[in-house]
Amino acid sequence: MTTASRAFLGPTTPGARVSAPALGFPHDLNHRVGTMLKYAGAKVDGVRSTVYPPLLASSARY
Repeated sequence: MTTASRAFLGPTTPGARVSAPALGFPHDLNHRVGTMLKYAGAKVDGVRSTVYPPLLASSARY
């Protein structure tokens, strides 16, 4: 590997992590609220999800 290509590729530290892109609106909302809406407190693969707060506050069920 040449010095120029090494500089272009950046550090080659073992275990170095590639940065993740900043994702906007749909991903952010789905990441935070998706499991609350999808599982509503159920235990999935040994991990308990939280219940969506507006669902707890309302007695309406559909």
